[in-house]
Amino acid sequence: MHLCTGFVPLTRPQMHTRGARVRPCTLDAANYPSGGSLAPPPSAGQDEPVGTLYAVRTTGIVCRVGCASRAPRPENIDWVVDLDSALAAGYRPCKRCRPDDVHPQEAFRADTVRRALGYLRLGVSVSETAARLHVSERHLRRLVRQETGMAPREMAS
Repeated sequence: MHLCTGFVPLTRPQMHTRGARVRPCTLDAANYPSGGSLAPPPSAGQDEPVGTLYAVRTTGIVCRVGCASRAPRPENIDWVVDLDSALAAGYRPCKRCRPDDVHPQEAFRADTVRRALGYLRLGVSVSETAARLHVSERHLRRLVRQETGMAPREMAS
């Protein structure tokens, strides 16, 4: 989207079928606090966001901020702190981003660390463990340290 003009270029097939070069943008970038992206407003007196979930009044759905669904109009958004409060207010979880399930990155991290610790306890080296898990050594060390607070070598011994 071109923020200066507010128009979005059409793809080649759309140009031929509609006979137009551009169409007006449906979302006004000035309404979003981060200049066009969907980001939660800052809390009172803080620079950190209120939460990572938002509820859409018109559809009755609660989504994660990074959901791939179409961005709702800013006036239809209710920022929620947690999923339980959104469910109590009558919203349902989005079927696309699944805010009621474990975040995919958290699931990947936990599964990778669990498998890595199994290999390390069997005496496999850190570099071989990383190769078996299809991650770099640096990333494996970072994941293990984030999850356990210890380095992989310390966990192995």
